[in-house]
Amino acid sequence: MTSDAGLTTSDLALRAPVRLMESGPAGGCAAARHVGSVAERDGLIAFDMGGTTAKISFIANGRFSVANELEVARAYRFKKGSGLPIRIPTVHMIEIGAGGGGIASVNDLGLLRVGPQSAGADPGPACYGQGGAAATVTDANLLLGYLDPDFFLGGEMHLETAAARKAVEDVAARLNLDAIRVAWGIHEIVSTEMAEAARLHLLDLGVDPRKFSMLAFGGAGPLHACRVARKLGVREVIIPEGAGVLSALGFLVAPIAVTMIQGHPALLEQADADEVDAILARLETQGREVVIGTGADPQRVELNRFALLRYQGQGTELRMPIPPSQSMSDAMSSLQKAFHQEYARVYGRCNPAIAVEAVSWGVTASAPLPRLEIKGRGFAGEKNNALPRCRPVYFAEAGAFTDCPVFQRSSLVHGRSVNGPALIAEAETSTVVPPQSTVQVDAYGNLRVSLQ
Repeated sequence: MTSDAGLTTSDLALRAPVRLMESGPAGGCAAARHVGSVAERDGLIAFDMGGTTAKISFIANGRFSVANELEVARAYRFKKGSGLPIRIPTVHMIEIGAGGGGIASVNDLGLLRVGPQSAGADPGPACYGQGGAAATVTDANLLLGYLDPDFFLGGEMHLETAAARKAVEDVAARLNLDAIRVAWGIHEIVSTEMAEAARLHLLDLGVDPRKFSMLAFGGAGPLHACRVARKLGVREVIIPEGAGVLSALGFLVAPIAVTMIQGHPALLEQADADEVDAILARLETQGREVVIGTGADPQRVELNRFALLRYQGQGTELRMPIPPSQSMSDAMSSLQKAFHQEYARVYGRCNPAIAVEAVSWGVTASAPLPRLEIKGRGFAGEKNNALPRCRPVYFAEAGAFTDCPVFQRSSLVHGRSVNGPALIAEAETSTVVPPQSTVQVDAYGNLRVSLQ
């Protein structure tokens, strides 16, 4: 899997391993695109929260935004500009240090903060019982009742509630607050930070989050998704089956693809159309040979040309598609017009008086998307009356612990409806359904949470 969510061969990966830098998160985006297609949602905010980080990306009409640069080896964790820029195509996403292992602490101003330091998997949160002593997001979620200590990993791992309480109490003592208040503060701070990061990322793409649904996955994503969605004004959250391991599913639904890029700076008004066309034709031939070499049907290889454009003097480009039906001489003028429009959509204004500069030209060659059929559990309507068990769960709306029904996800089939507050547990994660919301199970087993 390459960083722009295309499958590649082991030979090509060995020749250019740098292209695999973001392969795991890219797999999540590929899976989110597939689920969005099945769920018939043209626009999706993909929210992936795991043990150490949370990542947010946007998918529209089956496509996700692709960035032209990735920063690695940062001197300061998650601080943009402190690392090494790698010029490879990669799924455009924002990453923050807000995973389940995010460590809670009190800063020099006496305020509660969470992350970016993480307990990771070793030693992990205090409740793992592996030597970790710092309070983490997972410890807070356990104290709030969102996690079942006896059903973590489907019952394969027991969580130590006493250790989690001791870790959170150590932080609470410095704030002169009780442990539950601090546990809620940890949960709320993380959700707020993710919502603000998502808002800034989506605004950077020119996207209004209120117009779209959120798809949540990762081991911790469904625990926080509804809270994050409400802060963004999102009205629907979709939780797919296997949400905790959805990135792995992405490797099964990603197409074989390769992106070929060549630098060739030129002002659009002065660019030699024949020279650019020759560059693109050569890249198409190379890309096509790569895809066909994997066994793809030569008649079904799709070729998409694009240009990386910016206003002259700027340091950031927009990736603009080149219509396949146009000659390059015609494409030059249409590219310039399209760039002004896209620039205005993303940044709110444009300046046609400034010359438009092409930095690079590229081609993406790809095979068709794999077909993967996902089946739900059949329609049961209200005949499925599996009774949930209950346990005390904390919700800020009530300001206290509430007897909350806990459903096993395997008992919920197509047609079942559940009103919040509720918890829906499965092996890899749990979905927190807040008050004033309703969950319905669709024909593909997705949980669809409607937020009032």
